[in-house]
Amino acid sequence: MSYFSRYAYPERILDIPPDPDTRIIITIPAYREPDLMKTLVSLRSCQPPSCLTEVLVLDNHPASESPLPACILPDNFNLGHLKFYVRQKALPDKKAGVGLARKILMDEAAWRLSAYGQERALIVGLDADCEVADNYLLALEQFLKHDPNEGGAISYEHRCPDDSDALLCRAIMEYELHLRYYVHAQRYAGAVYAHQTVGSAMVVRNRTYQATGGMNTRKAGEDFYFLQKVMPHGFAEINGTTVFPSPRPSDRVPFGTGKAVSDRLSDGHERLTYAPEAILTLRKVYADMITFYETGRLSLPGILTGFFTDGLIQDLDRIRSNSASEKTYRKQLHNWFDGFRLMKCLHFLRENGIPDVPVSEGASWLLDLKQIHHEDSLAGMLKCYRHLDKSSTPPQAG
Repeated sequence: MSYFSRYAYPERILDIPPDPDTRIIITIPAYREPDLMKTLVSLRSCQPPSCLTEVLVLDNHPASESPLPACILPDNFNLGHLKFYVRQKALPDKKAGVGLARKILMDEAAWRLSAYGQERALIVGLDADCEVADNYLLALEQFLKHDPNEGGAISYEHRCPDDSDALLCRAIMEYELHLRYYVHAQRYAGAVYAHQTVGSAMVVRNRTYQATGGMNTRKAGEDFYFLQKVMPHGFAEINGTTVFPSPRPSDRVPFGTGKAVSDRLSDGHERLTYAPEAILTLRKVYADMITFYETGRLSLPGILTGFFTDGLIQDLDRIRSNSASEKTYRKQLHNWFDGFRLMKCLHFLRENGIPDVPVSEGASWLLDLKQIHHEDSLAGMLKCYRHLDKSSTPPQAG
């Protein structure tokens, strides 16, 4: 059975037929977004690609809430290469959230692209509080035409407010530094599917979107869980352009950027992140799981006895038994010990004797370990990690 009969959202939001030349569709969920036009103008101001691009916006709200006034675009807002569609929709209260909104949009994009057999075309995630670099559309077209990967993470940098709000600026710098440190810490530990999972900066080809079961309907973390499914199919870092998300605080989701900033502003404590000791323990875990292919034995750190239960060890033994070579074993191992299981392992360590540390401490430790010169200031370390992310080549499985 096809994706659309098994997994897709049952209702369509557009009754306008797609243009057969469309190759890129950008999806934007919008909930209580009074500045949506700033995002759309940013896209409209981009350098034009040679392929046709659509922008789908779902101005959504829970059915029990009154919506904001609908965003009405000027008559001449569309361009020859860029078409905008804004639709307003009430979502069931029980399911209303960013996951369902993204799913409705991305399913609509998949349908529109598949109508003319555009299986390699791109479905892009963006948010309604972002701006983009003026080469954003060109970079997407470059990925579309020349990159062999099935998905990707676009480079991003949170906008920092002016000096009049120094605490907000520090809050967003701490949060972004945590995100970047966490990815590099995973890679140091041995993970190969360690990439940013930011919903406003993600790309997937239409065929892989459908093959992996599409977007989920989680009210937070939907981007993380979705991209975990995409990464094993081939994943790129799209560093030739930049998305600029907003640093604003928010209470709309239980975790994520807005919640992290809001918490930082309210409690006044520096953002915490995973401790160096936890990362070093995770590194030992990866090394031991790799040698398990040859030895059939695990000599894990004692602190993790309660995490690697008999069921997990049986899973690992099954992977080993079903792998004809070490290369196959490594690939299957990384598919099994994915970002979700890795995060659960770190949380287990946190709860069992290795507490988190201030993000400045963790970020500085990893840079020192890699012998990378850096300033000691928060801004200096963030600048260093941004440069690393623009210039480094992610590890590959196998």
